Amino acid sequence: MLNFLQKLQQWGRRFSPWKTVGLLLLGGMAIGFGLAIALQTAPALAQGVKALDPVPPEFTLRQQVYVERCGSCHVAIPPALLPRERWEELIQRPEQHFGVNLRQSHGDIRALSNIDIRLMWDYIRATSRNAQIRETLPTQVSSSRFFRALHPKVAESCRTLAGINCPDRITVQTCSVCHPQASDYDYRTLAPGWELGL
Repeated sequence: MLNFLQKLQQWGRRFSPWKTVGLLLLGGMAIGFGLAIALQTAPALAQGVKALDPVPPEFTLRQQVYVERCGSCHVAIPPALLPRERWEELIQRPEQHFGVNLRQSHGDIRALSNIDIRLMWDYIRATSRNAQIRETLPTQVSSSRFFRALHPKVAESCRTLAGINCPDRITVQTCSVCHPQASDYDYRTLAPGWELGL
């Protein structure tokens, strides 16, 4: 203890009171800044989007572009439903998107630009999951292990419960059967009969 007090006295002789006050202020500001970051509230969703998972503010534009551009042909599915590696294949080859060339306009739907693709890929990469080693990449959403994990009782409920409307085949076109607000990227709102957590 005596050694510590001696060193403290030596330190005090080397620094003027102004330097000490300045260091204390700088240290206090650093601690305050760190606390402000640590106590920051949960990330906000893009305006009007009721996604399953919130995204950080720097991804809201990317999410909006993804929802707008993908949602112009079919519902924009949450990227977490497919492995990141499948998304990478889809994004890298927009000319071969299930038989449609996304680089060309189709009626009212404008072609994807490089900027659209980059923004969409940034969002998808940040919100999708990796495939397992040697996992066969699914070609359809319904064959994805992530889809099956998030919908564990759907097949059984379709067979056993009366009054529940189930599609014959699950595609991105049929998401709205169970998720009536899917076109607004709202997968939390469920159709009647499904709200029991099936």
